[in-house]
Amino acid sequence: MTKDIKNGSIYWVNLKGYKERFKQRPCVVVSNDKLCKYSNNVLVIMATTNTKNGKNYPEDMNLIIDGKPARITTTQIFTVSKSQIKNHIQDLTQSQRKTLKSKIVHTLSL
Repeated sequence: MTKDIKNGSIYWVNLKGYKERFKQRPCVVVSNDKLCKYSNNVLVIMATTNTKNGKNYPEDMNLIIDGKPARITTTQIFTVSKSQIKNHIQDLTQSQRKTLKSKIVHTLSL
């Protein structure tokens, strides 16, 4: 079964083995759609629902994921195999995509 993975979509991603403390986390896909279609790997940014620490850096983007407050931290960009991508959660809105893009540009000093 081929997954139709798209830029700006949030999926549950199996991170077991990536970092021992993580098993499955929500991640937003930031690879362009062409890369998503033809590559076996995609770029993602990990999200967390642990937003209680009160810290909010310029690289962070707050949003609701699966009905819960969450934070995407653009300092957590990495590559995963498509086989690690599990269920689709939701898509970013156009406004959220624009905000995320500016956060990535800021993080990478582009």
